[in-house]
Amino acid sequence: MYRLMIIAGPEKGRRILLRPGVCELGRNPALGLALKDDEVSWLHARLDYAAGDLRITECGALNALRVNGAEVHEATLRDGDVLEVGRTQIKIRNLQGGIASQRRRFSTTQAVMALMLTLALIVQAVVVYHLL
Repeated sequence: MYRLMIIAGPEKGRRILLRPGVCELGRNPALGLALKDDEVSWLHARLDYAAGDLRITECGALNALRVNGAEVHEATLRDGDVLEVGRTQIKIRNLQGGIASQRRRFSTTQAVMALMLTLALIVQAVVVYHLL
């Protein structure tokens, strides 16, 4: 699941929970993500959230659609990306990715080091046993 956080623009502080499916964004109040920004087109872009991926496609907007400062017509959005439409900046947060990364307690390097230490202790114990 994704959370969209408006970090700049007329609705700064607004948070939107995005569920799987298609969500259109623009100034039109009937859209799934209606923005109160006069520099946003009536129908500015379409968000498509399916199979864990979030894609955005421009819908012929007169003003640019930007992701992390680069103008795009279509892009796959990742956790931490900043989407710019008009004067509005929206930070993308992948809630599933956040939960998964919090569950991992050790990095791969730490796990390998722990395994090597365990094996070294086992070898040492075997050597000591045979010397007795």
